[in-house]
Amino acid sequence: RGAILEPMNFEDETAETFGLGKLSELTAKNRFDTEACVECGRCTQACPANLADKPLDPKKIVTKLRDTIETANGNDTNLWETEIYANNELDACTTCGACMEYVAGAVKTPPRWMGQMGLEWSFRLFENPKRFAFRYLIEPILLGAILAFNGIKLLITGKRISH
Repeated sequence: RGAILEPMNFEDETAETFGLGKLSELTAKNRFDTEACVECGRCTQACPANLADKPLDPKKIVTKLRDTIETANGNDTNLWETEIYANNELDACTTCGACMEYVAGAVKTPPRWMGQMGLEWSFRLFENPKRFAFRYLIEPILLGAILAFNGIKLLITGKRISH
């Protein structure tokens, strides 16, 4: 099956682990992917869990695994017995795939001058209107309406609106 991990069989009650448990279970492609990371951090910048201050850093997930492979010196290390990742580090992943989109180049990076001028949003809007039209054109209007409503309510009643 190439670079794809075998599907988990939850019916097998004799299984010692589900999913990836040992370094020997990594395919050659999985190992190569850890070495191919250039540590640019684009995956971490795109990660919504990381942006929400969750303990997930996709770049560190890959680099920690790479470092474990290098220090194992060919030994078949059990990934669950070594403390590579913090207890809640992997649980923070929402499996949205944002990190993979940015790394694979599916989402193009706008020119630097657009980012410096604050026009990065327009590049993204024209690049993928279906994905970003609501975010950049509709949400600001809705947010403005909510803020205006709350401001008028505050002026009239003198009381803050609590949600």
